Amino acid sequence: LYDAVIAALGPGGQGVEAALCAAGALAHYVGDACQPLHVSRFHHGRTPQEEGVHSDYETKMVGANRAAIISGLERRLRSVRPKTRIKGHRAAAQATVALMDRTFKRIPPEHLCDVWVSSHGASAELWSALGTQTVESMADGARTLAMLWSSAWAEAGASAPAARAADRDHLAELYTNRAFVPSQYLTEYAASVKW
Repeated sequence: LYDAVIAALGPGGQGVEAALCAAGALAHYVGDACQPLHVSRFHHGRTPQEEGVHSDYETKMVGANRAAIISGLERRLRSVRPKTRIKGHRAAAQATVALMDRTFKRIPPEHLCDVWVSSHGASAELWSALGTQTVESMADGARTLAMLWSSAWAEAGASAPAARAADRDHLAELYTNRAFVPSQYLTEYAASVKW
């Protein structure tokens, strides 16, 4: 996805909207990397009885605390400096894996499951135990994503376009086209990329 942003902005590329579409898909994966259950073997808990942990944490708790999350992110991000840009898809992958590692250290998935069990999934108790770390993880994800977007744009050597609304129909054509940044299993991806 990082390379797709660069290619879209480069000579013969599909342009800014294609770059935005690829960057949007990249945002999904970086967003997952800052949520401890998304990239964990405990995605839906450790046992069938813990199946609700994912939705209780990421949907109900987050939804119940939107205002606190937004104000926490504003405070946390107000004074931070941008992360140092990287170059190349390897460095982009390493930055994403490093984000995952920081997320796991901040909120170990097993600890999250333990809190969910002890709180019976109650949003207020989940927030009390995990709210600060959740905001920190989201801020870390936002900073990492901004760095990846900025790095790809710089690596492409593209100048900033004038601000304008994107053509939604064109974006939909891009992201529904299976040939545009296709989904692949990790083994397929590994075989297709020059490392």
